[in-house]
Amino acid sequence: MKRLTLLSLFLVANLFMFAQLVNEVTKPLGIGEQCPNIMFSDIENFSRKNFSVNDAKGKWLIIDFWSEICSGCLNSFPKTNELQKKYGHDIQFILDGDPGYNIETIRSLFRKLKMKFNLELPTVFDKSLVKLFGVGGLPYYVLIDPHGIIKGFSEYIDSEILDNLLSGKVNNFPKPYNAARLGEIPPYNYNIPFLVNENGGNDSSFLFRSLISKWDSNKILPYGLWEDDNRFELLGMSLKSMFRLAYIGRDYWSPGDSIHYGVYAHEPLLRVQDSSIFQTGKTNRLNLFCYSLTKLNRKLAKVDRLKIMQNDLYNYFGFKAHFETLMSPCYVLTASKETKNKILSKGGFRDARYLHGTHNGWYMQNVPITYLIDEYIPLSIGSPKEIPFFNETRIVENIDITLEATYFDDLVKELNSSYGLVLTKEYREMRVLVIDDSE
Repeated sequence: MKRLTLLSLFLVANLFMFAQLVNEVTKPLGIGEQCPNIMFSDIENFSRKNFSVNDAKGKWLIIDFWSEICSGCLNSFPKTNELQKKYGHDIQFILDGDPGYNIETIRSLFRKLKMKFNLELPTVFDKSLVKLFGVGGLPYYVLIDPHGIIKGFSEYIDSEILDNLLSGKVNNFPKPYNAARLGEIPPYNYNIPFLVNENGGNDSSFLFRSLISKWDSNKILPYGLWEDDNRFELLGMSLKSMFRLAYIGRDYWSPGDSIHYGVYAHEPLLRVQDSSIFQTGKTNRLNLFCYSLTKLNRKLAKVDRLKIMQNDLYNYFGFKAHFETLMSPCYVLTASKETKNKILSKGGFRDARYLHGTHNGWYMQNVPITYLIDEYIPLSIGSPKEIPFFNETRIVENIDITLEATYFDDLVKELNSSYGLVLTKEYREMRVLVIDDSE
């Protein structure tokens, strides 16, 4: 009994010391630091209820942070599950779900996904780890080596990255969006142009400047856009994105955009002999570029800016582009007469609104049916976001509807079986940006 009491006091003391450590941290733990012996408690879907960093020594430990509103996180679970099976002898994944305001909500979501995908991934719901590791945007992975040393932070994990880790190459993974704050790369100042005052590299004097460069992951984070009266910059973008911006003026468009949505197909048609330069990969972000256009002596009208960029793309890459009207894929939502009676709103609010919108289900009351197209369907996991959705239900009144599906394929079935709403893939005429390398 005495030995048991001493052991209990030892465990309590360790937990107290770890709690103090989390509270006293003034800056997040960084690369190269020894990870404290964190105790993961109340683990779900694991052989043990408690597991510490020291228990993982001899293996790589990867902490995968997620939340119920992070589509990328939930979409990665089946892939991460396969990685855990493949690398289980050398790597242990532990998920950490942000409990937000209600831990039971995220627990129920995890249990639903566990059944759907037969997950073998353990998870905890410990908000204190977010502060300890300086978690920024999600997905967010912390990589701890077999000796308990923090080797990196990443926004993406796949087998290529894991093979590199196990072979001793620990720098080849995408930096998370707070990498500048963690000191991994210099912060970029969006108030001054690219390359000026050594902002992203060495500077030079100019009156007019137009340049294209390969994106450097050690200098700046990808997918930055800046525009004002005399400057336009794209930082770390794919060639497809650059052509969309040069010829359409936008890289993406949402259902509320009547000028672009359903008028322009999002995916360009490539008529080129070699399309490899248009291919990008998550792991090393190959084929991402930076474009900077500055004219200091007068304001740069948008139409002039786009013409200059079109010429620059041709001058460097040798590709031209034009528009053709072609049959392109889309999804169409239709409804029967019985459906309208079933979902017609009973009111209950002065103004139209929707309530409780997460990946764990949506409850909508007294809202237009367009909310399904504008909000819920495009946000479902696995939704084909590059393909437009059209509302052809002819329902103009507000509706009440409750949906539990998390994934797009389940949503299509639930809309039909529960409400008689049919979502079908069709083809409609749209303006397609055609990129070719003809002279």
